[in-house]
Amino acid sequence: MERPIITVPRDLLRQTEFNWQIDWRGQESGVSIGGNPLGVVNAFPRWIGEPQMTLHNDLVRRWRAIIGQAQGRLGVFRLPLIDPIGFDWQAAAGALSPNGAQIGNGEYLTTGNGIAYVPMALAVGAVAAGATEFRIDVSPCGIAPVDGQIMSAEDWPFQVTWTQPVSGTLYDIGVVRLATAIEDGGVINMQGHGRFEMRDESQGMASYGPDRHSTPSLAVQEVLRR
Repeated sequence: MERPIITVPRDLLRQTEFNWQIDWRGQESGVSIGGNPLGVVNAFPRWIGEPQMTLHNDLVRRWRAIIGQAQGRLGVFRLPLIDPIGFDWQAAAGALSPNGAQIGNGEYLTTGNGIAYVPMALAVGAVAAGATEFRIDVSPCGIAPVDGQIMSAEDWPFQVTWTQPVSGTLYDIGVVRLATAIEDGGVINMQGHGRFEMRDESQGMASYGPDRHSTPSLAVQEVLRR
């Protein structure tokens, strides 16, 4: 069965806690004769997180619609890995954040909105899956990368471990958990996006009281089979 992909609008992700991390999938396997703990890694690492949000009035209703579309663990959520310390999307978007960027003719759509603002960089040279460093050109967004930042390519998130300016808008970056190859000139999202499924179907419930305020959370894990 084909799994529906639900892109969650950014304005619903009014998070109060940011806790994205890589689950390296290690497992304990006892203790050695010398008394040292033993462990194995027998599965591919994946990203996990539990976005916690604060919603009010109509946002509660819209969130319930998103959860309904997922049909429990069947649906796949396309989520930005929001991490304001790693990449401050709000500051980068600036005046574009309420309505989005203008379309090609310098105007907005008839709805009064523009297209989504997606800050991006470009890969300089082809990059193999599993690479631990490569070069990027940040001229499309003009924002330098930073250590610890979460980026993505083709909705596969990865983490930046170090950065080194080269010249102008070129930077070398060290990375971990690069799960996909990137072609020369391939697009890299400066704020990572990924595809996730529920870890527990009871998650995401948007209960509220007389004040019509809800604080749902959604424990998710990265979908590795596509």
